[in-house]
Amino acid sequence: MFNRLSVQTGVVFFVGMALVVGGLSWILYSRESEALPEKAAAKAAEAAFLVSSSIADDVHYRRAFQIWKNLNGLLKSVTHEGFSIKEYAVVDASGMVLTHSDPKAHRIMTPMQTGEDGTVWSGDTLKVTQTIVHPSDGRTLGHLMLSF
Repeated sequence: MFNRLSVQTGVVFFVGMALVVGGLSWILYSRESEALPEKAAAKAAEAAFLVSSSIADDVHYRRAFQIWKNLNGLLKSVTHEGFSIKEYAVVDASGMVLTHSDPKAHRIMTPMQTGEDGTVWSGDTLKVTQTIVHPSDGRTLGHLMLSF
């Protein structure tokens, strides 16, 4: 009799613990799933800031080919934490394209609209706009737009 009661108690304890652990795991999974787009946007904004800092000198001197060469290398090579750059554009302070990942559709020195700095989700694509600033005096040289 005592042995049978302890088996029943053990089974009830096991099922209860499994339900509690399963419920807590589901709650943590839900929270992480909701936070993932925000974390991805923060990582993408950080990447855009680093890229804009690295090309600031070339934008200042309007070295379109050098910018294209550097960014095209990034487009082909960088995949970090599941993210890869799908498209890029660099626009100078007057709104003219310096380089684009699709140069046939967006020719050099043609006007292009830029949005506000920040990140925007468009379906499954994350679009980031970052101001390119001069390293020494902080004036705006142009804008970098990346799509992940």
